Amino acid sequence: SRDGRFTKVESVVSDSTNGGVICRDGRFQFQLVDPQPLVVSEVAKVKEWVDAARKVSLIVGSGLTVEEIYAAKKFAQLKGGSLYYLAGEVKESSKKPYAKIESLANISLLEKLGAKPWQGDDADLWISLGGLMKKEAGKKLVEITSKPTGQADAYLPMLHPLRKEGFFLNQEGELGLLQSLIPARNRAAISLLASLSGEPSLGDLTSLRATLGQEVPEFAEAFKARERKTKTNLPPKLIALAESCWAKQAGEHFAAKGL
Repeated sequence: SRDGRFTKVESVVSDSTNGGVICRDGRFQFQLVDPQPLVVSEVAKVKEWVDAARKVSLIVGSGLTVEEIYAAKKFAQLKGGSLYYLAGEVKESSKKPYAKIESLANISLLEKLGAKPWQGDDADLWISLGGLMKKEAGKKLVEITSKPTGQADAYLPMLHPLRKEGFFLNQEGELGLLQSLIPARNRAAISLLASLSGEPSLGDLTSLRATLGQEVPEFAEAFKARERKTKTNLPPKLIALAESCWAKQAGEHFAAKGL
């Protein structure tokens, strides 16, 4: 619309990926894409915690762009912490044409970056990016998610995928380009990580892709090509990851509407 809001989603009949079919998520999830308010005082509070912490670890969920994952890794490095991912349980597909696939994600990039499955660590501060975590006694937890869970000490809102820009790694080892028509660049997760870490390069897509392409050369050509999908030479490794914050919120949204 003229004021930059989604009002309707239509299918692309000739699309090779979904054959013109729109699933429930695609048809109705646009109602969740408007960013939640970012409270400046909350960002300042978390920044103080990051500055004071001896060690900060980042725990990522599913559904993130490769740039978000890489920014999380660089953040953890800057703060003497580690990068982790949240494992989950396999969910069966309905096996219908264009149905939702199993809850398997390609973690080849995560492993290449040295990420480990989350089992806790001794960091002073934990930051959950896109994942849903439970707070542990004596540990400070910040969540950057679609909506607050009530589990964390602080909450910063995360953009909906339809407002993002970046590449994602699919199950086949292809890099897909996600390019929103109405991005909210100053509200992106990488921008939040740049502000909290004091490292501007973490919020710059061009800089992130340049350094990630050097560290993971299998991605370099895809970054240059900027095609919708580009095959990489990074062998896929599929495991079940925990449900993303957006999947959970969408499920609650659909249930409330009786869908």
